Amino acid sequence: LAAADLPPLGRDGPTGEAADNATIERILLDMAPLKETHDQHEAFRTRLAVCVVEVCGSQCRLETFGSTVSGFATRDSDLDFNLNPDPSEESPLDIITKCGLLKRLGNHFRECGFQCTPVLGARVPVVKMRDPSTGVCADLSMQNDHPVHKSQLLKEYASIDQRVRPLVMLVKGWAKARGIN
Repeated sequence: LAAADLPPLGRDGPTGEAADNATIERILLDMAPLKETHDQHEAFRTRLAVCVVEVCGSQCRLETFGSTVSGFATRDSDLDFNLNPDPSEESPLDIITKCGLLKRLGNHFRECGFQCTPVLGARVPVVKMRDPSTGVCADLSMQNDHPVHKSQLLKEYASIDQRVRPLVMLVKGWAKARGIN
């Protein structure tokens, strides 16, 4: 197949390009989180942090990662949290200890008003949560630092080149529309 046989990628001329850009801007605007969403996420995180301290103590560290940190969140993005119960401890907890603590946290989160399901048999055990009053969903993992660093790296990529975020968001929207995770 020669390049001449391929259909044009967009309309020719300044009017076509402007129309394409306007369409892209509309798609990105439709995907963007609302201020209300941001406020609900902050309230969720604050409430969750209180519940975590009640089980793990004040020395624990609750970190947000994923699309909300990298800047690639959409209106319906969930929240991702990583919990380090004792950041001063250099040795990671064994899987049995992590699962036991996640189970305890899940029980306590229910007492705090969250709907939650511990998924302890996953490659990375998590507690899936939902705030029934707002519909905000979140996943909590433990001592899972790699995605925290990866989220920061993606944020840096987007800050280096202004084309990164729109490209990622368009691919994300395209994949979601086709049921690709």
